[in-house]
Amino acid sequence: MAVLRACRGHGGRLRCALASLLCVFTLAIVSCGSPASQAPTPTPGKVLRGALTVDGVERSYRLFRPSLAARMKVPLVIVLHEYGTTGEDMSALSLYDQQATKSQFITVYPDGIGGSWNAGACCTPATTRGIDDVKFIALLIDRVASQEPIDASRVFVVGFSNGAAMTYRLACELAERIRAVTSVSGGMLLENCRPARPVSLQ
Repeated sequence: MAVLRACRGHGGRLRCALASLLCVFTLAIVSCGSPASQAPTPTPGKVLRGALTVDGVERSYRLFRPSLAARMKVPLVIVLHEYGTTGEDMSALSLYDQQATKSQFITVYPDGIGGSWNAGACCTPATTRGIDDVKFIALLIDRVASQEPIDASRVFVVGFSNGAAMTYRLACELAERIRAVTSVSGGMLLENCRPARPVSLQ
């Protein structure tokens, strides 16, 4: 009964969906080579906030870096929020920072324009403005890779709702940079999808 009560309401349903997804996604990361069995004892990490300019528009993000062993390369997990929210909201609703500490990966929560992503169909603010979110995510990966000890061959993307639809667009148009994607409550909005290489859908 406690679980059922916790899952009531929009926020509760989202938390429960993300928690279930987190279990599956963590297994996928571990199976792709994350050395969880050799990870150091979990300790609090650092929250960093940054921004970069894409096509003249400032784009912001929140990053969580757990305490890592020296010279340790870890996966990067990009978490995309739903329509009308922010990366900060998504970090509060999800359990990814806690799991990042346990399983040793870095999480980044980018912010969509107007609380939205250009996932390939109308009618979000990002779509209306023609925002290139694929370019934003590509540059964000570059930024994180230049500042954090990530394994560029293990970049994963997870999203909810509008963010979920964006994960599919990234799988189609940024396949050379992404190992796998997974989504909750969102589908493919592109009419054509021709990824440069296969991308795992979790």
